[in-house]
Amino acid sequence: MAGPGETVYGTVFVRDFDTGITEMFGSLSEFEKDGDRFPAYVLDLPALDGFGPDQYGGKVPIIFWPPEGVFDPYLLPCVIIRRGDPVPDWMRFEPGGTAYKMPAEGANQVTVTRPDGSTVSGYDKYEIREKGYPFDLPYDIEFRARKQWQKVDMWQFALKKLIGRILGTVDSAGNERSYDFNLESVSHSDELADIADRTLVTTFSITVKGEFDLTDPVVYAAVQNGAIDLTKFGSKTFLHAMGDC
Repeated sequence: MAGPGETVYGTVFVRDFDTGITEMFGSLSEFEKDGDRFPAYVLDLPALDGFGPDQYGGKVPIIFWPPEGVFDPYLLPCVIIRRGDPVPDWMRFEPGGTAYKMPAEGANQVTVTRPDGSTVSGYDKYEIREKGYPFDLPYDIEFRARKQWQKVDMWQFALKKLIGRILGTVDSAGNERSYDFNLESVSHSDELADIADRTLVTTFSITVKGEFDLTDPVVYAAVQNGAIDLTKFGSKTFLHAMGDC
C-alpha cells in the first residue's frame, strides 16, 4: 500500500479477482459470429493457435462459469474457470487498519505553531478509508483438451503461471494490487467414452488470499490548535496536540 496522501486507492470486490484469474492465462480479443462482433478471452498459448473452435478464430477460449451467453463446453480445447464460495479469513483481519489517508477534497493547507515555537504543516481535513476485509476465494481452472499433446502443453503452461503464487488485480481506481494464492491440487478427469470424442481434463484448484473493500471513505477535521488548556480539568499543564497536521 502507498503511504498517506500518495495514492487514492479504489475498491476491489469479487469480479476483480475473477478478472485477475482470467487475465493470468489469457487476453481479451474480438471475434465475429453471424455478422455480430463479440469480445472473448482466449488462451495466450501460441502452440495451440489454430486448434481452437472456429468461432474463436482457432484460438482457445477461456470461459468463466457460468457464462453470460450460451456456450458449448465440448468445443475443444477450452479453459473453464469456476469460482467457489468466498470464506472470511478473520485470522488476517486488522481492526482499525487504514487503507489510505490523504487530504480531503477542498482541504486547505495549514501551519500549526506548537507552544515551544516549532511549527508543523498539514491540512485542515483528511479522508481515510479502512482496510478491506480478508476473504479466501477458491477457484477451479479446468483445461480441457482433445489430444494428449494439447493436454500436456496446457498442463505445463498452467503450472508456469501458477507456480509464482501471486495474483495481480486492478481496483476501481486503476491501481494495481497483488495477492498471494495457494495451489491446492492438480487433478485429472479424462472422459474416454469414444476415442474419437474424448475429453482430457486437467483441473487446478487454487485459493486466493483476497480481500473485499466494504467500507466507505470518512472525512474528518484535523487539529489546528497547537495547545489545549487543561485547567478546566484541574491541571495547569498544556497538552501539546500533535494532531494530524
